[in-house]
Amino acid sequence: MLSDPAEVSQRMVRLVTDVMMDYHPGQHLSVLTPYTPAVWRRLSPSIPSNPAGQIEFHVRDVPEGTLSGPLVRGVTVGDRWVLA
Repeated sequence: MLSDPAEVSQRMVRLVTDVMMDYHPGQHLSVLTPYTPAVWRRLSPSIPSNPAGQIEFHVRDVPEGTLSGPLVRGVTVGDRWVLA
C-alpha cells in the first residue's frame, strides 16, 4: 500500500461495464474520464471483459502526460468512465 499518491507510477483500473465489451487483444477503446473532461483518449484493455462485465486498464504515469498523471494519482472507487 502506498501512502503518498505522488509516489504512484502505475495504476490498474478495473471497471464494471453495463454491457459486455466485445474487443480483441491489441484493440483500443475510446475512453472519456472525469480527469480530463471533453478529451477522449484511446486505451488498450489489459484483459478480456469477463462474465461479470469487468474490464481492466493498466495506466503508467507518463511525465507531462495530459491524462496519465491525473488518472494514476486521482482515480478513485466510484468514478464513472465512458467507453466507446
